[in-house]
Amino acid sequence: MEAQLTRSRIFLLSRIRVALILVFSLWIMEPLSGQDRYADARGRMVKQQLSDRRIKDKATLAAMKKVKRHLFVPAEQMNREQDMKVGM
Repeated sequence: MEAQLTRSRIFLLSRIRVALILVFSLWIMEPLSGQDRYADARGRMVKQQLSDRRIKDKATLAAMKKVKRHLFVPAEQMNREQDMKVGM
């Protein structure tokens, strides 16, 4: 009975491990797949927050559309319209 219980635990742990590996792999592979789920949001941000405020420099607007801030901006600050401290 105890041996079967141990086998059941090993089987369950192996399933959990496989699921975690799959989730982690999908999370890591998104940047490699070329898909950028935040591209539309960055485009809207550039139009609504920068272009409408008379920021016209094309290089600045292009950089703001390209930089993937979601990789280094804390989630609680993602949708705020305020300056961020450098080195947070």
